[in-house]
Amino acid sequence: MKQEILKRIGAILAAAVLIFVFGCTKSAPVSQPAADQQTAQSDSGESAEFTGYNGVYHADGTNETVENASYATSAANENAVLLNNGGILTLSNADINKLGDAEGDFADGRNAAIVAVKGGALTMNGGSVTTNGLGAYGLFISGGDASFVGDGTYLSTSGASSAGIAAADGAAVVFSNGTIATEGENSPCLLLSGGGVTLVNMKLSSKSAALVYAPSGDGRLMLDGTSLAVAPVIDESATLWLELKNKSSLIGTFGESLPARASVSLDATSTWTLDADAYVTVFLNADAANANIVSNGFTIYYDSNAPENEPLGSQSYPLPGGGYLSPLI
Repeated sequence: MKQEILKRIGAILAAAVLIFVFGCTKSAPVSQPAADQQTAQSDSGESAEFTGYNGVYHADGTNETVENASYATSAANENAVLLNNGGILTLSNADINKLGDAEGDFADGRNAAIVAVKGGALTMNGGSVTTNGLGAYGLFISGGDASFVGDGTYLSTSGASSAGIAAADGAAVVFSNGTIATEGENSPCLLLSGGGVTLVNMKLSSKSAALVYAPSGDGRLMLDGTSLAVAPVIDESATLWLELKNKSSLIGTFGESLPARASVSLDATSTWTLDADAYVTVFLNADAANANIVSNGFTIYYDSNAPENEPLGSQSYPLPGGGYLSPLI
């Protein structure tokens, strides 16, 4: 933990030096401003406008590979890295820094360190992403053809309303062997608005918000060798399919009321510990005895009309710890 804190502080100090000496600087291709207005197509077929994008590094339909780069900005509503129109970027050991507060609405990621929309695709190997400011997401990835793949990257946000990663409208995120740490108010590690995220051997921490927050859309989250010490928060207009595998764990309960907004799938090595009754649409467990459920006397209610639940036969089953797996009546 001490090493990660020192790393974050070092990254912020490095960003300040970069900004002071060079302004908004970079060590790779010349920056290009994005168009004043862009339109991203969501997986539901509805279009969403993204306005005012501008990037220190802007991959607009290009394909680049960069090593040991540094991109930093403190300008309001400016991204350190922006990818759109099929822009592809591979970064190795990059240092990405975003300082400063957003001006106006920042829900579309205009003040994020990194944005990928309209087919933008980013791959990061090692390196770090650090932000400190209001509405300064680490990454904002939106659209069914936009993606992020990270391995061994350290990601930290310090300001309010600054999610680590926001994945929206069918965007795909795969993050392995890294860290997502958030410190500001209303700053979850993951903000899922209809995106799909896979976390492999990841460490998550948030000081004042849920680790995972789904405000809207149909989201998917796969945990592979990753633990959630706090259950996802799912708003009424959202659903979440949560899959746990390879010794992943979940502590807590979501969907404590009807209608059920979550589905859960576990392999035999993963565990779910309840702290209240849970209502799910689909419940799949590779352990037929449900020995990997720590019920603490609480019940998991499942939708007996969901085709995926047919093997349960609309029956009730005892769970370890005194609770039950029961159909909704």
